[in-house]
Amino acid sequence: MAPVFLSIAVLIGISIDNIRRLVKKDFMKTNRLYFMLWIILLVLIVYYSQSFILGEMFPTKNKNPGNPAHLDMGKYNLLEISHYLNSKNVDFRIVLLPYRNRNMYYGGPCTSTPLLPYIIRKNFLVQFFGKAKSSSWLLQNLMVNNLYYGGLSNISKALALLNTRYIIQRNNYNYDVRPGRDTPIFIKKCLKQQKGIDFICSFGGLDLYKISDEYFLPHIYPSTTPTIVDGNIETLISLAETKYLEGKPALFFNAQEENRALKKKKNIPKLVFSQDKWELLGPSSSHPVVNQEPEITFKKINPTKYLVKIEGAKKPFWLVFSESFHPQWRAYVKKSKIKNQTSKIKERNFDEIVAEYPRLGVREARHLQKFTPGDIRYLFRKADIKEHFMVNGYANAWCIDPSKVQSPPRGSRVPSGREAKSKVKEMEIVLYFWPQSLFYLGLIISGLTLLGCIGYLGFSLVKRKKKGKHRVESTPRRV
Repeated sequence: MAPVFLSIAVLIGISIDNIRRLVKKDFMKTNRLYFMLWIILLVLIVYYSQSFILGEMFPTKNKNPGNPAHLDMGKYNLLEISHYLNSKNVDFRIVLLPYRNRNMYYGGPCTSTPLLPYIIRKNFLVQFFGKAKSSSWLLQNLMVNNLYYGGLSNISKALALLNTRYIIQRNNYNYDVRPGRDTPIFIKKCLKQQKGIDFICSFGGLDLYKISDEYFLPHIYPSTTPTIVDGNIETLISLAETKYLEGKPALFFNAQEENRALKKKKNIPKLVFSQDKWELLGPSSSHPVVNQEPEITFKKINPTKYLVKIEGAKKPFWLVFSESFHPQWRAYVKKSKIKNQTSKIKERNFDEIVAEYPRLGVREARHLQKFTPGDIRYLFRKADIKEHFMVNGYANAWCIDPSKVQSPPRGSRVPSGREAKSKVKEMEIVLYFWPQSLFYLGLIISGLTLLGCIGYLGFSLVKRKKKGKHRVESTPRRV
């Protein structure tokens, strides 16, 4: 982002300089008025930036008693809970309760934007007002509403599909304003009735709950049990009390437009609701077979790029990526240039494991926040894995056939026939959000624009000096 801001700063500087010249030429006869104008501008900048300069962004009772939106950071231990959750270098989401944001803090009204998502570097599930604009919005609203009023005892299974790990109950609300709704007693009663949701500890006025390892699903996992569900995303909640959300679910709702192409696949069983219960129809070959489920290790490079190492893949499987579905999420097979460097490259990419999920055959490597402008190469590269669908009502899933997507190192012999089918496959997949390449392209264009502006500015200064010098030399001297 630095080149973009630098380019904008140069353009603004040139514009202000040109405006100054025009104003000074036409209206300002003295430099004193011009000097006063800049002093006023500087005072305004300092006045509106004093909170950031002094490090006092959050008002308190003593500092600003007239502001009703003050928040006691120490009383509610916001910094302590942020340190606790930020120290966990794994991917997960957090649910904030009460779910609705417009409420009353003790001391005055709060805005519609909670503070915790700004100081905790994790993804949050918060309430959206109005009509749901995406499947993930609708799904999380359904889950929390059923947590409150649905009477289900296994809502943690459905929350796990959203990669939910923690729940924060905020007790710093003035619940007397709306008695009977979202009170701490009511919410704690609802959470206590749930299986797989355990109380961890309290941070002042904040209670922290955790989804147990038995139900938690990591951000990326493989599945060999795909199931087509007859219905839309609203039917998912009713599956929470069944066995079909256990293990590594890959549920495809046939009412969603993104999954229409699945009708061509005849080997996937179908869940239908008949006689007040769910029944599984179709082939049973899709159930997991011992020693045929792959193991994966994934690593987050940045929010738009993930690396996934797949080992032991013998049969086709589904790679589930618990991020909101978008057709521009693409899967590429990472290629190795030299055969004997393959293992070294993979060990370097996945050298530090920060979490393991033995039940699921998944490991999570240490994440990065890396700027990768070299990914602009994906701008004109087509996805290596074409079968991309919406899974679990909102997420991404790719059907991977190891015999088709295997990309051996250059110079190595390519297996064929029975050898290719029986050989255990090992590969590395890149999950990449393609529009990010357009951003990198914009950076290049901005950088070239910046260089052009600097060149033009330098050229105009040199030309102006030469012109002034020429005028001095051409002026006749008086004797």
